Amino acid sequence: ENDAKTIIALIHEDDAPKVFCQAFHQGVYGKEYVWIVTSWLSEGFWINSINMTSVNCTADQVRQAAQNFLTVDFALLEHRNITTVSGMTPCQFQQRYSNSLLLRNEKFEANSYAGFAYDAIWAVGLSLHNAIQQLAMKNNSLDDFYYSNYAIGKVILQQMLNLRFQGVTGFKRFSDSKGKRLAVSHLKQLQGDKIVAVGLIYDNDSIIFQSADLFPIHWAGGQPPVSGYLIEEIHVGIPLYLHIIMTLLSSVGISIALFFMQYNFRYRNIRNIKISSPNLNYLILIGCILLYASVIITGFDDNMNYLNISCKAMPWLNSIGFALAAGSLFAKTYRAYKVLTAKCRITTPLKDTHLLAIVFILVGIEATLLIIWTAVDPLTIKKVPLPLQIDVNRRNYKILYTYWICTCKYGISWLGATFVMNGIVLLFGVFLAYESRKIRMPALNDSKQIALCVYNITLLCIIVIPISFVLPNNHGQ
Repeated sequence: ENDAKTIIALIHEDDAPKVFCQAFHQGVYGKEYVWIVTSWLSEGFWINSINMTSVNCTADQVRQAAQNFLTVDFALLEHRNITTVSGMTPCQFQQRYSNSLLLRNEKFEANSYAGFAYDAIWAVGLSLHNAIQQLAMKNNSLDDFYYSNYAIGKVILQQMLNLRFQGVTGFKRFSDSKGKRLAVSHLKQLQGDKIVAVGLIYDNDSIIFQSADLFPIHWAGGQPPVSGYLIEEIHVGIPLYLHIIMTLLSSVGISIALFFMQYNFRYRNIRNIKISSPNLNYLILIGCILLYASVIITGFDDNMNYLNISCKAMPWLNSIGFALAAGSLFAKTYRAYKVLTAKCRITTPLKDTHLLAIVFILVGIEATLLIIWTAVDPLTIKKVPLPLQIDVNRRNYKILYTYWICTCKYGISWLGATFVMNGIVLLFGVFLAYESRKIRMPALNDSKQIALCVYNITLLCIIVIPISFVLPNNHGQ
């Protein structure tokens, strides 16, 4: 679950074939993994799998899974050919020990820990020798020692802790706290059929990999596997170039709207503009400006504080902007429909105040829904991660792409209510456009504009909404 690549296994030789057989079947070996095992495993342990009914692997498969495992073992002899406290080099000691076994009549097997026993005897002898000198300064001797004699025992212990000498298994000293022997250890690796030394670990935790009697360490992939990936998070918001383009286009739209507002104000008394309801024209243009503004603020998605504000502002700008623009356009057409069509013609003209009341009622309904939405279930920002991707340029890194979304608990329900309400408004607009299509006064016949407006909105809803639910949301890509 944690994608661990370094596996430490405390296993005996009898269990090793079972463990590495499972590793083989699970694919937990090779260039992406490092196995660190105990030093109890001997060369050729995988051969034992032939006679194990519980191991569903061949010996070669077990050996393949175990290949390149690492283990730490005591250095049985000093790797440097230097003179020790006994006057012998480690090689001379090994030769003397082997010869002594041959000279005996009894059949003794060579013990790989003989060097440790030899150095231990030297440690005891040197400690007692130094203790004799210390006791003599206090007019005492080892002859006065008995097991409950704490004073002499303390002197012997202190001499042991102070001891420093070169033994056949390495430079010998003991820790000051618990008297633990500090020595050099071998870092070993299974390479082929042999377990070979690839490094020397000293008591100060330093490791040496370069020595005449050390083998080069081998990795299946040519380099050490990554024990754990470093995660680099990258925000993938809306690309800057796209935001700039949309901001420029929206700014152009806002500028055109402002120009028409000024034009509408300046020529409001001209007949064609006057009968088109200048006051409603203002509301249409204000609605368009709000919709353009919503496009601009959508692109600022790299600041958390700003996003919290923009998330709550987005539905307000869209809904109020739509209500003002569409509501005013439909209200103008409604007056023409009531006044000029034969079926529903009225004698009392509808004033701008009546039409403005219709628009503000629609805006009030939208605002009421938005107030309840904001109070009960406000939109908040949420960071959404994309699947991790391996960095091809940095082998120990994975890239986590994230993006921000505006969300709430019952977001689909709120959007559904908004779509239904605005859909009813659009259907009413379609009805008005159809009924007023034969009005002969171009200044009052907005049926084509309404049809184009409804067509654009419907087409976008039909295409965008299903795609947003079906396709994965790779924001900004």
